[in-house]
Amino acid sequence: MSSSGEQNQEQATLTIRVPQNQFMAALNQLQSLGTVESQNVSTQDVTQQYIDLQAQLNSAQLEEQSLQAILAKATSVSDEIAIQEQLTQVESQVESLQGQINYLQNQVAMSTITVTLNTPTQSVGQPPSGFVSCYGVQCG
Repeated sequence: MSSSGEQNQEQATLTIRVPQNQFMAALNQLQSLGTVESQNVSTQDVTQQYIDLQAQLNSAQLEEQSLQAILAKATSVSDEIAIQEQLTQVESQVESLQGQINYLQNQVAMSTITVTLNTPTQSVGQPPSGFVSCYGVQCG
């Protein structure tokens, strides 16, 4: 949440994360609180990105298993050190890819709603007006 402005000209911005399946209910509740001046709803298809990341993760995990098998058969300290360095890099790559996949799964599961509220320009007692933006993978 952030707010700015002077008395009678204040503005507040709220960012809300809601479960994807409750998006429309949350949006309708927010719209009922005042006059909506503008609204923008957008989605982003991340299917291909998810599939690519999953393929990269599977490949990296196979490489990790291969390096572990090779490490178990190493006959010299220098070989062990070289293999361990490669294994460390692959393990880091696996963690990074898994983190990216987890992020995408979270983005799909939750929708982001940004609400900007303005103080009424007319008489006191009127509800605030503003606009609603939705940014998420599946916003509706």
